[in-house]
Amino acid sequence: MGIPKLTSYIKETNRIVQTNIRNMSSIVIDGYALCYKLYLGVKSGDYCQFYKKVTAYLSDLNREIKVYVVIDGVDCENRKLETSRRRDGQRLQRLWQIDSRVDELSPFEIVISFMAKTVFIDAVCDSSVKYFVADGEADQDVVRLANHLCCPVFGFDSDYLIFNIEGGYIPIDDGRGGVTNLHGVVPCFTYHSFDSAYNLSSDARLLIPYCVGNDFHGSNALPELQIEKYASVGTVVSKLKGRVKFDDFQNTVAEDYKFYRVDPHSFEELSQSRFLSRFNPLVPEWVVMQFKVGQFSHISMRFLASKDTKTWNYTIAIEDVNKESASEVTNTVFPFIAGALLSLERCETPPVRVCRKPKSYNFEANKVALLDRHRNILGSFNLLNIRDCPSEDREMNLLRVFHCKSVCKTLRKIPDELKLAVVASRCWLKSVIHSIDHQFKAFILALVFCFHTCYSRSRSEFEIPPNEMGRLRRIHHLAQWECMMHLVIDFNQILGSPFPYTSLGHLFSTTVFLNFFTSQPDSLDSKLDEEGTRDIYDAITKKLLPDAPVEPVRQAQVVRAPRPQAIVTQNRFAQLS
Repeated sequence: MGIPKLTSYIKETNRIVQTNIRNMSSIVIDGYALCYKLYLGVKSGDYCQFYKKVTAYLSDLNREIKVYVVIDGVDCENRKLETSRRRDGQRLQRLWQIDSRVDELSPFEIVISFMAKTVFIDAVCDSSVKYFVADGEADQDVVRLANHLCCPVFGFDSDYLIFNIEGGYIPIDDGRGGVTNLHGVVPCFTYHSFDSAYNLSSDARLLIPYCVGNDFHGSNALPELQIEKYASVGTVVSKLKGRVKFDDFQNTVAEDYKFYRVDPHSFEELSQSRFLSRFNPLVPEWVVMQFKVGQFSHISMRFLASKDTKTWNYTIAIEDVNKESASEVTNTVFPFIAGALLSLERCETPPVRVCRKPKSYNFEANKVALLDRHRNILGSFNLLNIRDCPSEDREMNLLRVFHCKSVCKTLRKIPDELKLAVVASRCWLKSVIHSIDHQFKAFILALVFCFHTCYSRSRSEFEIPPNEMGRLRRIHHLAQWECMMHLVIDFNQILGSPFPYTSLGHLFSTTVFLNFFTSQPDSLDSKLDEEGTRDIYDAITKKLLPDAPVEPVRQAQVVRAPRPQAIVTQNRFAQLS
């Protein structure tokens, strides 16, 4: 993240002072930085535990000082495309390298779970703190707000060492892998002390990211100061000491200056920004406002707001990388999402779909065309007036898209808060029914009881049986189910939320799931009526599962329908060895 090796250099030269948090009235938190740090130590995919951890942390902190959380928005201009590509490749490498020793490693060392960021936003929304989603990268808005409030930034990005943060920057990382304890004296960096310590003229430190590089551009040479490309931070700082007037280089580093020198803005200005509507007039204002409060998917917004080629980027799921990408399970429903986001008539250029081949780790961009059946189901869809349509019509539209129209009567018996999870589970099952193995019933039963247990708050402290964490990675169906759940949530938001949304922080925990998954299916089957979960199970499985046990299907016997030839296929990532 940020500027390579800059944080290490600051620590080594001991240029961070101490400050007492009790002397401050407010603090601005970089949301996703806190998300990653709090997720450390959470069992992979235990969304209930993670949700509880986030809400408890924010509530506790908010009792001491006024807390503001700013969450990253979308990179509509593809400024960080190369950085994102590299990081996705690194995540796949980690998954590929993990073997049976997975239970010995922290889940964070593998890759953050697919829906963790969504659950984090849900937890922030349900906390008593003030928050908003930035239009783009959160860094600038974090600093704008902090400077308006005259308070420090709490984050985990070396870019904050360069910004003009008047109240100082407090690193989230406590140096031991944990979260810095804000109840007392904490390390705090100020750019004034940095400039003074190294005898730098005003703003000369802005030449550091230009020469060393950051997330938006690589390293650059500066011959006037005898700074070569890929020079170290120490070398650059030594060349800048005492004798560099920034004004002489302002045109050279104009982009960095524009990024790192920001003016103060109020919470109201930033949280009610209409930038995305101005950036792309095709984005309706109601969508922007839902996005700003964390109730419209980042992936959908990036797809919708981008002016260039439309690209749908899935987060890397924790899956079996020796099989087809888990997101492949959503191929039949994805065109509906694309068509709805582009309001049908604006689909002259088919959207680009990001896929992954098994074992090769290549990302391919495949054009996805809308067919007559997609248009017939979506009707005359338009994001501008969709919320004026009757809620019942929008509900039926979602059920048609996700192959659940036949169970709409059964769905009426299920609590509204569970319906989206049931729809996702049924659509997932319909998509994999011809290739699932003998564990399918145990998997579905475990899902049903997991929903019921977490939602009813009757969850006791389950423990994952020994070595089952390693087994979790090999349950490829779970990653597929998460991909489907993500699309169901997205489409419900696109339709103006006709179904109530319930966070996975209230519905799913790998600990609870695995506890049921490792039970005997017969014992769970007999508990369906006792626990009041029969309707949930029936809605997921009705007319899909045979009465007799299904024998495992050999891979060679699996017959897949031929896939349509892609209009365009191109490698998006270099092959990972």
